[in-house]
Amino acid sequence: MGQNKTEKANAVLGLSFYVTAAGLILAALLMTLGGSVTFIIAVPWSFILVSASAFFTFAFGLAEYTSFALRAQGQVVMAMAPRDIFWRVVIIFLFWIAAVYRLSLGAEVIILILSTTLLVVTFPQILMLLRSASRTWKSHLSQAERKQVAKYSLHMWAINSIQMGRSHAGVVIVSAFLGAEAAGAYFAADRTANILALILLAVNLVSAPLISRYYHSGQKDLVRLIVGLSGLAGATAAFAGLGLFFIFGAEILSLFDPAYGDYITVLLILCIGQFVAAATGPVGALLTLSGHERVSLNLTFFVSVVGLLLQVAGGYYWGAVGVALAHAAGAIFGNMFATVYAWWELRIDTTGLSLLASFGRKLVVSTNR
Repeated sequence: MGQNKTEKANAVLGLSFYVTAAGLILAALLMTLGGSVTFIIAVPWSFILVSASAFFTFAFGLAEYTSFALRAQGQVVMAMAPRDIFWRVVIIFLFWIAAVYRLSLGAEVIILILSTTLLVVTFPQILMLLRSASRTWKSHLSQAERKQVAKYSLHMWAINSIQMGRSHAGVVIVSAFLGAEAAGAYFAADRTANILALILLAVNLVSAPLISRYYHSGQKDLVRLIVGLSGLAGATAAFAGLGLFFIFGAEILSLFDPAYGDYITVLLILCIGQFVAAATGPVGALLTLSGHERVSLNLTFFVSVVGLLLQVAGGYYWGAVGVALAHAAGAIFGNMFATVYAWWELRIDTTGLSLLASFGRKLVVSTNR
């Protein structure tokens, strides 16, 4: 779209929709097939529960795709509102009704309700994509272009998959060394620390399509402004949250369980890592959307592997605090390295500090005049 190749953009959208749908169906079938082990050996879950989870995987994956695809077309409200707002409101209402009438719902039923409701809510989005996406993508994309899309998609899939796995590794490691109760406390601290990233995440949802469009249309000054403002917004919000957790962190953790208040050190360590990630701005999106996805993948892989080894060592010697230190160190190193690379290679500052410096210089000049 940044190069005004609308037909090719729609062709890529159509191709990606069918590939995504096929991948989600295959994933759901594999999960269901794996769940059939319940008929062979005794396991602590049922085949119905696994099948319901497979259905939810398909529904949530499709909703994720439609949200991103519509956002790429500039339809931010239509992309975000159904899944991120309306679906949650409907779910809260349904389970409020269940609570009022004292209905007892098993895990299988709950997951099926979540999945079905999500598909119903996002169905209009799916129709919009089917209408806008070209069904004749072969006539608009050459073989070389399809290979390019496939290669880029595999890079993006690998980056996101590794990051998702890394985000939950700490909980598994703490559980292995300290047991389920400690893992629950660590999970609560980790999810609480992630609140610091919400503002930057929200900004990125809007800025990512703009970064891609303006970068590939040659308007790098606009890209510098967008990522700089995103970095400043993320850093400001994260700094405020960091102060809040330093003062009330123990009390916030105690809301989950009174014993979790002892994990305040873990929370603060994780918060520092999240603060640095927020302060470096949308550097990950900038690299992957500017043609440097290979660098981003290599960096993600390196940080994840080394970070995992450090988390294991930290968990063995220092418990949950050691795991948190390793996780935060990996996040800080990865984001700082990416930020320096983006400045060196693209001459784009994702932290927004250069914007502040430029504004300060202009203010001094105008004052002297």
